[in-house]
Order: sequence, then C-alpha cells, then structure tokens
Amino acid sequence: MHEPPPTTIEKALNQPTKAWDWLKSILDEWKGLEDLGVLKHNHTIKECRSMGIMSTPVPLTIVLTHKTGEEGDIERRQCRIAVRGTERHCQPGIHYEPNTFAATPTMNS
Repeated sequence: MHEPPPTTIEKALNQPTKAWDWLKSILDEWKGLEDLGVLKHNHTIKECRSMGIMSTPVPLTIVLTHKTGEEGDIERRQCRIAVRGTERHCQPGIHYEPNTFAATPTMNS
C-alpha cells in the first residue's frame, strides 16, 4: 500500500523524490484551464472593474490525488483545480444561477 497524497502544494513540493511529478501535474492542470479560457490572470482590480467584474475573486482549491494501476501501484500524480464554491465566496446571481438544480436519483428510479 502506498502513502496518501499530500494535502497541500507545499507538502507535495517538499517530497524530494516526487516534487517534479507533482509540479508537472499542477502546471498541466493550470495550463489546461488557461487554454480553455477558464482562467485569466495578471489583471489589476481596475482592469477587472473596467471589464464589468465588480465582485471579489472566488478562491480556488487544489486537490492532489494518485492515479493507480490495476495492481494498485501509482502510475502518475494528478491535480485538479476547482472553485471553492462556498456560500461565503459565491453569490447567487453573480457566480451561479440560484434556480439551477442537479438531477438526483430517487429510490423509485
């Protein structure tokens, strides 16, 4: 059995034998989000306001995981970057539509 993935970027990058794998995973995820147009950065508050963005930025969270093979051995390190969608950071009508619902299964379906 292998050790659990690190819980922070700092812990991941302080692993001497695995730091480069974690860094590559983090940068790949970041670049992918940039390429899709999901992330834009290096804007000043003034530039954001001129683009019509009046709300404060929503923080991101990073989840680090291992991808394992059939035998349970670690094949690669994986990073996922997501919006920290808490009520404290996300406002209805600004960051999401309040009348959006996700389909959920019921006992009868």
